[in-house]
Amino acid sequence: MLGLYHGFRAGELCQLDKADLVQREGISCLRIRPSDEEDEGEAKSVKTSESIRLVPVHKRVIELGFLDYVNTLKGAKMFPMIKPDSRGRWSGDFSKWFGRYRRSIGLDQRWTDFHSFRHTWKTAARGAELPEDYHDEISGHDSASVGRSYGRYPVRVLKRALDKVRFDVTIPKWKDRR
Repeated sequence: MLGLYHGFRAGELCQLDKADLVQREGISCLRIRPSDEEDEGEAKSVKTSESIRLVPVHKRVIELGFLDYVNTLKGAKMFPMIKPDSRGRWSGDFSKWFGRYRRSIGLDQRWTDFHSFRHTWKTAARGAELPEDYHDEISGHDSASVGRSYGRYPVRVLKRALDKVRFDVTIPKWKDRR
């Protein structure tokens, strides 16, 4: 649900810490960032400098119980069962698991991997008529425009835009699967 409603990369989600859920302007947000000197445990990384960002949590994800789930966590990791693979990649073993899972439920066609959520989100953002610079900032995409590389959008602006992105799918409420 986080991949679908935000266009996150698998690696960005797999490495999240509880501390990456923050409040800005009274809005719950996820910080996508590399490790810093205060982080403990395995190193976190991002694909590009544009990938470092603050993303408001979509209202539907909140309705489905994501914030409640995070509040139940005991350790530092947001998804404590996910560990880096033998090469240190957070999404390595998760991607293998997701591939087996999607095939087990009949999604064995090409382009149905986890990354397809990112493509689906971009399509939905365009369908919701979000300006391209908004969805680039939310999804961590680079812009060819030098001018768009200056500054950031306020969280409240991104939240208002993000909540316009909708999907006609049924998703069960978040369950604790620790």
